[in-house]
Amino acid sequence: MEHQNLAIPSVPMQEWKDTYAPEKALAEGTIFPELNKPFFMAPEDSNPVLAKMGDDPHMRFSQVCFALDDALLYLDTHPDDVRAKEFYETCLQRKKELLGEAKCGCDCATHYQWEKKPLVWEGGHC
Repeated sequence: MEHQNLAIPSVPMQEWKDTYAPEKALAEGTIFPELNKPFFMAPEDSNPVLAKMGDDPHMRFSQVCFALDDALLYLDTHPDDVRAKEFYETCLQRKKELLGEAKCGCDCATHYQWEKKPLVWEGGHC
């Protein structure tokens, strides 16, 4: 490393902007459209498994839990962002509404056999 210079990365601080609805966020892998940078080109809404499970209570619950987790990650670095807190609270309320209907919960990881079942975005659920 005698003649090599180190790089100095610069990462801009993310701002809260528009978000995907939880139903789309899980399929896209983020609640933030500006962070959705696919590695390959695919037709829009090309995930048939997620598309056909949209009315499944487990899928709706998974979608809301995903949106909650993504919003919480944002709030870790932006704890005073009012719009982010409102989005989080809205999703949290929706999670509570769906909890009984899904008869499952975000605690699926405690009994979900990840190595034996498909992941949520592959069509798996609790």
